[in-house]
Amino acid sequence: MYSSKNRRARPLKLTRRSMLASASATMCLPLLEAMTPSDSAFAAGEGIKERLFFIYCPTGHKIDKFRATGANFSPSPFLAPLEEAGVWEYARAMVTNLDNMGKLGPTHPRESASYLTCYKNDVKRVDNRTSVDQYYADHVGQDTILPSLEIGMDDGKSGSCGKGAPCTYNNTISWRESTPNPPIPTAQAAMGLLFKGLDPGASGNAQNEVSTRNASIIDFVLNQSNSLVSKLGQGDKHRFNEYLESVRKIEQDITETSNLNCTVKELTGKDSTHPTNVRQHFEVAALAFQCDATRVGSFMFGSGGSNRPLDFIGGNMHHHGASHNDRGTNGLFEKMSVWQGEQFAYFLKMLKDTPEGSGNLLDNTTIQYGSGMSDNHNCSNLTMVYVGGSLPKIGKVSAENKKLAGLYADLLQHLGVPMSNFRETAPLGILG
Repeated sequence: MYSSKNRRARPLKLTRRSMLASASATMCLPLLEAMTPSDSAFAAGEGIKERLFFIYCPTGHKIDKFRATGANFSPSPFLAPLEEAGVWEYARAMVTNLDNMGKLGPTHPRESASYLTCYKNDVKRVDNRTSVDQYYADHVGQDTILPSLEIGMDDGKSGSCGKGAPCTYNNTISWRESTPNPPIPTAQAAMGLLFKGLDPGASGNAQNEVSTRNASIIDFVLNQSNSLVSKLGQGDKHRFNEYLESVRKIEQDITETSNLNCTVKELTGKDSTHPTNVRQHFEVAALAFQCDATRVGSFMFGSGGSNRPLDFIGGNMHHHGASHNDRGTNGLFEKMSVWQGEQFAYFLKMLKDTPEGSGNLLDNTTIQYGSGMSDNHNCSNLTMVYVGGSLPKIGKVSAENKKLAGLYADLLQHLGVPMSNFRETAPLGILG
């Protein structure tokens, strides 16, 4: 008779889409060794699909303070926070002198609407083309909860913005043809969409009902997680427990902040401070990548021509106004760019500190950081920075006024998307 004592224990194997689930909630898992085809494949990073994330900074940067300097690709003043955070070593490329829409106005609606589409929009109606992030989402997003995640800091506005152009242009960088993918403006809504099954477009009462029923993501699935942990190896147990703690921390931080501002005016879901909400957006994005809820995302620091007050950095005017009227050394325009660099570094360090395979999440995530306009208020002479992921170490390269669309063709080809061009523009051959 065959005894179970003679049975050789088989290691637990899970798929990358494995989830903890209950009757009314699901929670995706981080990448565990049990999900990979073999130890050797896991060590080599095989089976991990690269993430792609775009960060948009409205109203541009002062070029001389943004661009890296010297033959050794040293960080510029606006990117110095990356070196301070220990992530500058992941900087892959800085591509300068890119042209998108040139001097074609109105600038602010176009700087955002064309940032990822490279399309000359009709400014009298909503008219665009599919953005570069969505082409990659089509390539890698079939097996994730969301094909892509769009988050940002400004609520959508209606009406006309900039010489009669639709405000949708100012508020959106991700597009499916002429259909915008508007950014989710609060970390709570993004967290709910990814992990609680909440619809950010639902009424406050409907969202409260779901939140009450689910109570806590962690507590709701705790029994199943305990059962799963008992079957994992030691390395996976450590990763899984770290993952649960990160979910609990973000949920607790967001809940605590929301409870402090639960007045009628705050029903839009904004956190108590702008800096807190920015960092929570980045935390949610990092968690979404960690658990493979999505592999593609974008973040807008603000809408095109952002009118956000800069009181959180000691200013007495809004962002757009500072880009025109306070451009001197240590002026508000410079301070805002440095502050954005600090938040960028915060995001990168979170990715670096998250183990995955034989490396970390930043090893498997390509991030573009830039703006749709330069400091002369037009869409030429642009600079894009690439950090993390599989791009080779290229350093600072001039595109010699060639089209941004050609750089996106480079990027998509490098990431394995079968496209010979982007917006009818051939690859520049810069990104390898």
